[in-house]
Amino acid sequence: MKKYEDLCTRLSCLVVFKNVLKNDEVAAFLKLLKTPDDSPEEIMKNHAEFVSLLLGYGEDLSEFFADIIKKDENVYIKKLAGGREISKSLQTELENELSLFNQIIRIKSEDILKDVGDSGFLMPWENFERDLKKEYLSFAKEAHIKGYGIYNGNTMFYFDGKDIKLVKSPDPIRLSQLSGYREARKRVEENTLALVNGKVAANVLLYGDAGTGKSSTVKALINEYAEKGLRLVEVGKQRLMDIPMLMESLAGNPLKFIVFIDDLSFDQSTDEFGALKAILEGSAGMRPKNVAVYATGNRRQIVRQSFKDRFGDDVHAEETMQDQMALAERFGLSVGFFRPDKDQYLKIVWDLAGQYGLKNTENLELLAERFALERGGRSGRVARQLVEYLSIME
Repeated sequence: MKKYEDLCTRLSCLVVFKNVLKNDEVAAFLKLLKTPDDSPEEIMKNHAEFVSLLLGYGEDLSEFFADIIKKDENVYIKKLAGGREISKSLQTELENELSLFNQIIRIKSEDILKDVGDSGFLMPWENFERDLKKEYLSFAKEAHIKGYGIYNGNTMFYFDGKDIKLVKSPDPIRLSQLSGYREARKRVEENTLALVNGKVAANVLLYGDAGTGKSSTVKALINEYAEKGLRLVEVGKQRLMDIPMLMESLAGNPLKFIVFIDDLSFDQSTDEFGALKAILEGSAGMRPKNVAVYATGNRRQIVRQSFKDRFGDDVHAEETMQDQMALAERFGLSVGFFRPDKDQYLKIVWDLAGQYGLKNTENLELLAERFALERGGRSGRVARQLVEYLSIME
């Protein structure tokens, strides 16, 4: 459309926000604005195509553009968040582009459709009043704490060996919801606070019995200190060889990261074993100051041993076995989480009953013991399962 030619030219010449043009929705919006005036059917078709994509974000054009520019990992936001100097020319370019976005979010559906014979059957987008320039400049000042790109507004991620991706339904558990293991949890929290505050933090191994809250402790700490810039990136055991690449991508980020390996164990000294050993030993370039490795496992001896491992034909069998057993020692901090005794278990049950507002607590301890017996033993997980079940039945 002729009236938007200048706007489209300027939009295609973005420098700071150039990557925004790769967005499918932005491409569809540009396609709409570039539709020839003498093609009303094409205008309506392209309008419908863009609105259908926009609905993935909502119905508001301004909200969509606010979201994508705040998630853009551009040179300006990286420099500012990293404490580097912003040149006058870069600042001017940024503000000019933000002014352009302010023009774009004021384009209305009716302005585009009024001359094409639309009888009202096409769904319009909304245009809420906002100042993207003012918003972004304010947002950028806090990027060193709140993050930018995918990390802004999100706390938990996973690494697929190539890219860091968002966990769409992160565990909302908080420290106040966890019962028992206060001393163990305190040691992990103190180390995490050191990481958050930019001090030297140890890699951590949380080991012990299943259902004792090892993984929940790590996720609760993320939720507790997310506002101070803490994030979690989970890595599967099969991706340990790729952790150096992950570390490199996190190194320049002003946020603090826990690289989380859940349920860690090895059957023998595999390549993954060697990769983890190198990372924990702090080989050159392996672990940036803003990253710590947290792992959980059911045993402190991460490498499972067989009879052959102990008495095999390896000339250096004893050295190999000691190397495997010492992997846990390469974590700066090892914290044990073990099955609670009866008193500890019942204390956890009563604590959770209070959290869930359980009213009928008659015979609660008897039910708790029976429930644990049916599930193979006492644990924090078993206690929570019982209380959740009883709260549903009330």
